Amino acid sequence: MNNEQSQLVALLKIKGTGPTMSKHLTQKQLESLKHLLKSNHCFLATKATLLIAILMLEKTTNEALWLDHIKQDILPNELHFLIHQKPSNPLEEVVIHLLKHQDLSEKQLHELLPQLFDTLTPLYLKGCILEGLRLKRETFLENKTIFDYILKHAIYEKTQENVVIDLANAYDGFNRTIFFTPFVAAVLSACGYSCVLHSIDEVSPKKGINAFKLLQAANKDVFLSLDEAKQELSNPKCKWTFVHQKHYSPELAQLQSLRTQMVKRPCLTTLEKLVFPLRGKENLLITSYTHPPYKPLLKTLIPECLPTQKTLIVRGQEGSIQLGLDRKTPFVLISEKDNIENFVRPSDFGFEEIPTIEPNKDINAEFCLKEGLQALEKTTGLVFKAIAYNAMAYLHLLGLETKETSKQKVLDALHTKEALAHWNNKK
Repeated sequence: MNNEQSQLVALLKIKGTGPTMSKHLTQKQLESLKHLLKSNHCFLATKATLLIAILMLEKTTNEALWLDHIKQDILPNELHFLIHQKPSNPLEEVVIHLLKHQDLSEKQLHELLPQLFDTLTPLYLKGCILEGLRLKRETFLENKTIFDYILKHAIYEKTQENVVIDLANAYDGFNRTIFFTPFVAAVLSACGYSCVLHSIDEVSPKKGINAFKLLQAANKDVFLSLDEAKQELSNPKCKWTFVHQKHYSPELAQLQSLRTQMVKRPCLTTLEKLVFPLRGKENLLITSYTHPPYKPLLKTLIPECLPTQKTLIVRGQEGSIQLGLDRKTPFVLISEKDNIENFVRPSDFGFEEIPTIEPNKDINAEFCLKEGLQALEKTTGLVFKAIAYNAMAYLHLLGLETKETSKQKVLDALHTKEALAHWNNKK
């Protein structure tokens, strides 16, 4: 990333965070933005995203005056319509609609979505639409219609597995906490339950450690086809696998560069992890949310759109599915019969609650791999306890095992090194 693009990204991170966390730009920052908007070294989609944020979020007097004084020779030609609110095509009309904080109708969405995922549609317009939706705050109808579109165009494989557990972390990953979900998958598979992980190489906003990065660091094949991944699930010596997004949702995968240029988190971040590419006779989903408003969305969206028999929604470490040893974790269990909301604690499974675990900003994939492998090999230490606790809790909360049998099976799988063998047998 060149220096000017880095400066623009830094300003976007200040202003474009959202209605509650966004900060105002200083006069000095606004002056520098004038130069960056004219620069040929900055992505047009990043410029558009920041301009949408300034237009839609609460403004200071300086920011309002800055908008009033923007000249046509400052803005790229493509973005003039944002300031003057004179759209010249249907997509620009949608953007202006969103700028006014107006919700999209189902008809508008059905007309919009094919263009949003069309490779011929300019990235800056896609960025305007996704950022406009996010800052306006997507309605349930908007989220559901977008998700329905994604599911309709995704590719799935049916397997003969009795149970498939989908471990659905957000794809932007971890940047403060040790990522150990793939090791939990190896433990669960050693207990007899097939598990699926999925991700993309890297995506904003965190660009953190995800399943792709960790498995790539472990020299695992991160580009298995759906059929090859299906075969891994049916292998009793493995029973867990990873699928890259490009194999089950190529339309989403081709938006990766746009999302890098947008920097901030669009609704796609919430929805893409729910696609569930490999399915069995019984499908169990474990997913998470970062901010409280997303809990009711997931509670309603998943039962309406996905063929899951049970869904466990947690608010774990960094908004992930990982349950922390240093706190109780809220969860929602959705089944065909009812919804249960409660908390799960380390002490529920015989683990002592650790005092606050400080964030580690130097986390990388190699470090997570080393810690996870040591946990499976030595069966001792903090990461070992975290992996064991998560596997036990998942099995019990999903109703696959009692509390006692979940503890017994998980510890047996770890201490006999069966979990390590399942890790090693993954291609």
